Amino acid sequence: MLLSKTTQYAIRALIYIQRETQTGENRVDIRKIAEAIKSPTHFTAKILQQLVRHGVISSMKGPNGGFAAEPHTAQVKLGEIISIMDGKDFSKACLLGLPACSEEKPCPIHHRFASLKASTVKLFDELTIGTLTEDSLNTYLSL
Repeated sequence: MLLSKTTQYAIRALIYIQRETQTGENRVDIRKIAEAIKSPTHFTAKILQQLVRHGVISSMKGPNGGFAAEPHTAQVKLGEIISIMDGKDFSKACLLGLPACSEEKPCPIHHRFASLKASTVKLFDELTIGTLTEDSLNTYLSL
């Protein structure tokens, strides 16, 4: 139930785009985003196109093109991003990666991890891109 690299990059890119577009940039160039989140440009482009297809952000081609946050981007919850990037069954995935893990056939850690898993899913369903963006502005750490 850990976040995939794809989801980590998606969240970091959204925070960066949200932060840049709320501080004056109309659109953010893919190369700037990839560099800021330390991700290969081609891989970042694929991730961002998926977010565009789901209406989380917008994009525009051309010399003044790039990616931009939409008015609702700040309200998008992490759970939604995880669902887009990793699929709807993210919260059902086994921590050990076993395909047959369930309440009926639990893996060795299943019951011990259940409450932490529920708390994590709840956290992801409450945290928004806007909250993370504000938090990132208040820290000295860069993405």
